[in-house]
Amino acid sequence: MMTRNGRCPNFNHGRPNAPVRFCSMCGNVVNNRIPEKECSEEKHAKSRRERRGGVFPEKNAFIERT
Repeated sequence: MMTRNGRCPNFNHGRPNAPVRFCSMCGNVVNNRIPEKECSEEKHAKSRRERRGGVFPEKNAFIERT
């Protein structure tokens, strides 16, 4: 997702030490100090579920039950 000026609106691009290697919106590298690693789709899905449940558990309670 890009804005009219051609820049991604994700704030990780401007952070000096972004907590992720890739931007989730445009896919570009935002922190090349995080090493690349091979992950399965299953591992990514598990990580997303854990992260979602930890941030706003009351909003995602129905997701965990389904």
